[in-house]
Amino acid sequence: MGNRCKTSLRKLFIIGSIMIGQKSLLSKIDILINSYPKFSIITGPKGSGKRTIANYICNRLVLPIMPFGTSIEEVRNVIDQSYDFPSKVCYLCADADSMSLGAKNALLKITEEPPQNVYFILTLLDMSNTLETIKSRGMVLPLDSYSKEELLQYRQLKNYDAKFDNIVTMLTNIGEVDELFKYDVKKFYKYAETVAFQIHIPTSGNILVNGIIILSILKR
Repeated sequence: MGNRCKTSLRKLFIIGSIMIGQKSLLSKIDILINSYPKFSIITGPKGSGKRTIANYICNRLVLPIMPFGTSIEEVRNVIDQSYDFPSKVCYLCADADSMSLGAKNALLKITEEPPQNVYFILTLLDMSNTLETIKSRGMVLPLDSYSKEELLQYRQLKNYDAKFDNIVTMLTNIGEVDELFKYDVKKFYKYAETVAFQIHIPTSGNILVNGIIILSILKR
């Protein structure tokens, strides 16, 4: 493979872990796995589990993952390597939203004639951040939203404090649950109560307090 590519070949498997949500998407992947397309795009907001789904796909294909970056140099190196790669492999470009136009055009070449032994997976926050021609050549896998029950199940599995379940159920995905508990939630409660007091809003069980906490944490 030479020294041109800075990425390393590694196997990432989901073993013994419990996946929360995305049941319909996982079922679709399982049905398609024996004829899975060479190029696919996983899309969803930050923290929704795009990389976990990518890992799941490669695990089901029983293939190692080779991550690569979004620069035009790395994309070109991956293209050059992929045609000569001796065994099957999954190339993963996470957060492909930041690709330059030149890198996208370079990637377009590989989607036209994908090599026999290679699968390409992109993850995107927003489908508008890639070329229409790239979208048309790949299978798009949008992540489903998470229910309140799934968010609470995830909180329980991570052993986070149940006292803040009222905030957890206001979030949109499991990544936001992790983000919430990275910080001292009690401090944010005090901060939110202060803000609510200043604008003369009762704080007892008030949804505004929870909203201030969420916005304060997720926008840090």
